[in-house]
Amino acid sequence: MKTKLFFNLSAVKVLLFFLFISICFSCLKEDDLKQNGRVNISFTNKHPDIKLSVYSIDNETTPIYEVSMDNRVDIEIPLNVGNYILKPYSSSAFYGKTGFQIMKDNTTYIEFDKNNIGIVRFSN
Repeated sequence: MKTKLFFNLSAVKVLLFFLFISICFSCLKEDDLKQNGRVNISFTNKHPDIKLSVYSIDNETTPIYEVSMDNRVDIEIPLNVGNYILKPYSSSAFYGKTGFQIMKDNTTYIEFDKNNIGIVRFSN
């Protein structure tokens, strides 16, 4: 008789534990789990052969994103939350590398001015 009572209490404890866990995870929205933001890159003096490379701040040797600007004046790139380095390349102009940060659900704006220097600003 004692073993049946012990088994029933253990089963109830396990069921209550799983009920508690399921309630905790049901409160999370899918948006809470996403850690994305965007970077919008634009150029005042746009050269036709600009190629953009985005690197993690931890690894500047292997780009995580590369794109050619072609005829576009600006481009928007979705990225995970974190710290990055942008290196634009052009055969006809020099662009310095620019560090920037991506925050959840925000857009980071990088505008390269007339001197080809990247200016970073944030927006919600």
